[in-house]
Amino acid sequence: FPVTIYAGVGYVLGYLSMEGATKLLSGYDPLLRFGIDILIFTLFLKVLFEKLRDPFEKHVLIVPWAPLFYLHIGWICVQFMNPFSLGLVASLAAFKVYLSSVLLYFIVYSAVKSPDDLVQISWVAVVLLVGQIGLSAYQFSMGETGLMRWSSLYLAAMGNKFRGTFFRPFGTSNVPGGGSTIIYLLLPLALALMVSLRNVFATVAAMVMMAGSTYVFFISQVRSSLIKCALGLS
Repeated sequence: FPVTIYAGVGYVLGYLSMEGATKLLSGYDPLLRFGIDILIFTLFLKVLFEKLRDPFEKHVLIVPWAPLFYLHIGWICVQFMNPFSLGLVASLAAFKVYLSSVLLYFIVYSAVKSPDDLVQISWVAVVLLVGQIGLSAYQFSMGETGLMRWSSLYLAAMGNKFRGTFFRPFGTSNVPGGGSTIIYLLLPLALALMVSLRNVFATVAAMVMMAGSTYVFFISQVRSSLIKCALGLS
């Protein structure tokens, strides 16, 4: 398809940031559940074919720490062939969780050919991060009643545990507090970009993103996301 590898990476990141909400609001439509996997596999094949046509390009399968990824993939394949597994459907679900996402590492490494490419991907991270912070804060201000006006499907996702005082914003995820996952993944990359710009606007923007992310972590109450974000920033 007529899409550059870099644009494809941007589409994948954008789709991933919205995947939870699209699945929830569609009632977990099967096509949308596997849409991201189809997109990633298609983009991976595009990268692979482009690299094979140009002998001077770095091969898509030759990446740092590649043996560890191959070991991971091999182990998943062993589990897939286990005759005492939960069945074919459960095994395919494991492929979705543990394999398709791994391909992103190979795709992005192949797409980044210069520091400018990494800067562009970082700007995508900034846009998605700001959107996630703003949406999570807005949902928290609305409360569960306001969120259910968007869709009654949010009620089932909240259950009885995350209502009233214990309400947590969803962001663009399908679980309470799920927006914090996207934030902890993107904040280190976004702040690294702001620090590298070395100007007043970037410094202020970094402080605002840090403060906004801290607020969302607080209202989301997902301690693992807070710890992982601290590790990423360090």
